[in-house]
Amino acid sequence: MLPPFVQEQLGLTAAQKKDLDALQKDVDAKIEKLLTDQQRKLFKEMKERGPGRGPGGPGGPGGNPPPKKD
Repeated sequence: MLPPFVQEQLGLTAAQKKDLDALQKDVDAKIEKLLTDQQRKLFKEMKERGPGRGPGGPGGPGGNPPPKKD
């Protein structure tokens, strides 16, 4: 729910981090119930890959490289 860098910037306490982890597990379980087997597999791959590391991004398949600065 909140990436580690956000948690750090917010200065979450150990108790808040523990509660957030429990909340994330609950949300993940509910999402799993909504998805098809194919979607679950894709979702798992996306989570393991992390943000911004998939095809279609700048310079990736189907994407354009970032514009050059003069």
